[in-house]
Amino acid sequence: MTSLSLLLERDGAIALNLDVSSRKRLFEEAAALLAPLGGCDKQTIFEALIAREKLGSTAVGNLVALPHARVEGLTEACLLFIRTKEVFDYDGAKAPGAQLFFV
Repeated sequence: MTSLSLLLERDGAIALNLDVSSRKRLFEEAAALLAPLGGCDKQTIFEALIAREKLGSTAVGNLVALPHARVEGLTEACLLFIRTKEVFDYDGAKAPGAQLFFV
């Protein structure tokens, strides 16, 4: 089992002050950052994140969301921490504002 701290120690696993203002843009940026970490193409990761989110929101409240997905072709477990520059409407019903993301 891989330690979460080891996953976050990898180059590119932490992105601070990311300038995005929508869930779609967050997923695009997250996919681009995760692709080199997991040995998978960013479009596949993006589509997996979108598909998972359609099943139900991954927002947990208090400005936090945990978007995740099973990604076909991923070579290893990956974790990304993102703090966006500004709070944005991630899921108006469950999390009217989000800024901290573990992907």
